[in-house]
Amino acid sequence: MASTAPDGLVVVVVVVVVVATPQASVPYAVVDETGRVVEPIAAYLADLTASDCSALTIRAYAFDLQGWFRFLTGRGIAWDQATRAEVRDHVLELRSADNPYRARTRPGSPPAGSVNARTGKPSLRLGYAPATINHRLAVVGGFYEFHRQAGRGSMVNPVPTAVGGGGRRGAHHNALEAWVPERRSAYRQRMQQRVPRAITDDLYAETFAALTSNRDRAMVSLLVSSGARAAELLGMTGDDVDWGQGRVRLVGKGSRQGQWVAASPDFFAWLARYLVDRDPLVAGGPLWLTLRAPARPLGYQALRQVLLRVNAQTGANLVLHDFRHTCALRLASDRRSRWSTCRPTCATSTCRAPRSTWWPAPRR
Repeated sequence: MASTAPDGLVVVVVVVVVVATPQASVPYAVVDETGRVVEPIAAYLADLTASDCSALTIRAYAFDLQGWFRFLTGRGIAWDQATRAEVRDHVLELRSADNPYRARTRPGSPPAGSVNARTGKPSLRLGYAPATINHRLAVVGGFYEFHRQAGRGSMVNPVPTAVGGGGRRGAHHNALEAWVPERRSAYRQRMQQRVPRAITDDLYAETFAALTSNRDRAMVSLLVSSGARAAELLGMTGDDVDWGQGRVRLVGKGSRQGQWVAASPDFFAWLARYLVDRDPLVAGGPLWLTLRAPARPLGYQALRQVLLRVNAQTGANLVLHDFRHTCALRLASDRRSRWSTCRPTCATSTCRAPRSTWWPAPRR
């Protein structure tokens, strides 16, 4: 981080990493090369935490601010001296730079941007996606707005505000009405309209056949029948399964409130087999455990590895969110379901299906 000393000299301190903190008040912090917390960022993250933002949101904001401070450090500019010109140059840098988190080191990985023959989906390109750049602009703009209201830093936010006086675009949009084209704010990248993607029946059957454990079969059955997100799946406990009513409780990422959702009978059949294989359930304990001893709560990377192994066998490039899209599109195309009367944009909404909309599972 660059700061101005009392004698007028510019002191450059390199921002190094985002670290998890033992404090419950602020779960993540950005520290410099000496291990000291970068106070301007810490104050903003503490304000977000007090606003009941989740720990994952705090982590994402911390990484965006780390990238911004690193950019300023390379140019010897203090954070409170940044102008619109620095924001513009940062956007230009992101548009041309490679994203280090997308570097492919696995042998046989497809070229960046190539289209998969099984799914028709392109692989991620090496650069930063437009959504990533827009998210960073929103985070940096919120950071400076927080300090401006507190009387710190520049009195003018270097990030151009949204056209029309600020606020999130489409915040009060009626889902039953068409979107009205609006002018993009300065430096915001053009976003392509994404088409909901569904896994074909043949590919789903092949994917299901490639699973090697009852645990994995139960998880995939739940993902495709309930539309659960990966975090909602991994956060389940034994108390979140209602065997009598054939439903499960999922904790959403927004409200973080549990909601009971119907699940297919196939899921409960595979879940029963999985529970026979694993250690007895503990009240309030995690439902999904690792298969290797010692048993630990299943994490996101371990769940992702399950799908990566399946992709290696099938030649596909499926991601966990594809099961959620598949659930929504199946419900939208089922004439017995109320979802069939929804607009096409509803296909990406959260699946909350009645039991009458279940479909046959692949053969076991």
